[in-house]
Amino acid sequence: MSPQLNEKLQKLLRLARGGVGGERENAEVILNRILQQNNLTIADIESKSVALRPVQFIVKDDWHYKLLCQIISAVTNRQVTEIYRLRTQKKDRYYCDLNPAWEAECLIMYSVLSRSLQEEMDVFYSAFVHKNHIFPETTPEKEAAAELSDEDRQRILRTRLMMEGIKKAQVHKQITGATS
Repeated sequence: MSPQLNEKLQKLLRLARGGVGGERENAEVILNRILQQNNLTIADIESKSVALRPVQFIVKDDWHYKLLCQIISAVTNRQVTEIYRLRTQKKDRYYCDLNPAWEAECLIMYSVLSRSLQEEMDVFYSAFVHKNHIFPETTPEKEAAAELSDEDRQRILRTRLMMEGIKKAQVHKQITGATS
């Protein structure tokens, strides 16, 4: 929170608690609106622990970066425009100024949702490969009969359902009867 916003909220809080009549009511309405817009609470103002500090996120690809931006936007209730990137050889590091409450919420959400995104992307990839028949042809004799677990069956069902929504790419094979 900027010092200007903090000062404004402090004044509105004093008016909401000590104002008279309409002055008090107007201050409460304005205070609540600004708190909601900035995803803050009265406790944040009273504790003065809403100072922003740079928080580091390590992001492995563009999809996870987009997810991080969505999470920060949702948690802070604002469009994220101030994420700073530090490029390293292995992974990109991103920094965003957050207060401690936002930081905790973002870290928890990113931890859970990034795993979920990866799982869904794996299912999508499998559906995409099957929809576009990007695999070697096999015969039933070559395939080993294996028992599927309930988890495997669920994954196959999810893959089939996802395949229905994927548009098949039109690729015409140029080589026929390929042998090794």
